[in-house]
Amino acid sequence: MIKNQKILITGGAGFIGSHITERLVYLGADVVVLDDFSRGLMKNFNGIKNKKKLEIVRGSILNKKLVKKLSKNCLYIFHEAAIPLLDCEHNPRKCININTIGTFNVCESAFVNKVKKIIFSSSSSVYGEGKYLPTDEEHPFNNRNFYGATKIASEQLLISFANKFNQKFTCLRYLNIYGPRQNVNSKYSGIVIKIIKDIHFGKSTILDHNGKNTLDLVYVGDAVEANLLALSPEMSNKIYNISSGEETKLINLYHLLADLMQRNIKPTLKPGGDNFVNRRFGTFFKIQKDAGWHPKIKLKTGLSKTIDWYKSTNINKLYGNK
Repeated sequence: MIKNQKILITGGAGFIGSHITERLVYLGADVVVLDDFSRGLMKNFNGIKNKKKLEIVRGSILNKKLVKKLSKNCLYIFHEAAIPLLDCEHNPRKCININTIGTFNVCESAFVNKVKKIIFSSSSSVYGEGKYLPTDEEHPFNNRNFYGATKIASEQLLISFANKFNQKFTCLRYLNIYGPRQNVNSKYSGIVIKIIKDIHFGKSTILDHNGKNTLDLVYVGDAVEANLLALSPEMSNKIYNISSGEETKLINLYHLLADLMQRNIKPTLKPGGDNFVNRRFGTFFKIQKDAGWHPKIKLKTGLSKTIDWYKSTNINKLYGNK
């Protein structure tokens, strides 16, 4: 199905993107990665053996000529490139440009070059603080930040291109994806790596809101499987949660990681702090019904895999000791 087919991955050097890249090369696809390397790393490709199947281009999705050139003769585009949540709050104009205008460039190039489908990396941030839990795909938009706003706008652009030009897409709304290669300096999305690093160095992690906030944690390998399933024609022009279907308190996550690392270090509980959402908890029934996807990696197993990666990696050389 994808062997020897050209596939473009925007943001393919980043956390989730590099895992998708590695899997597609393994399956025999001819993968082109477009990344500006503001967060992505060349070292994320170290595990790829057949480098002849991989082309890496340093550039921005704002360069519409480049996006159009790279998407020529592509069968699919995986659109992972985006400015992350906290960076969007600090630089909203850059966030709007890259996350929204960049998505338009991807959609336009896909249409011009007759790309079969775009698989888009969306987010549960579109739900904001859930009006009901667990949140399903019918939950109304309840976003409260710039990042979520750009994900909503991007989804609507994809829907518009589908309606007007029959440009097919599949949107995957990630809940809290974690695993190897996650950026340790991302306070919200990288909380798993942040806690692992703190415990490793004997430091107590500060948990806002006394650690009572919750996450819906999905191992990156399961997210990659969802992306591959999204290539199916039956999943075209649909939106899916990528969720564990389980709610985990930060305080419980911390203690589980401390136990797995065999370190008796207590967290520092803080009553206030940043508060993007109090609870994150979604369903995966829709993608299970349509594609048979469900999270296979249990939390304890996924955390153990992430700890093993951390121990085998010089994290300070990758991201700096912050």
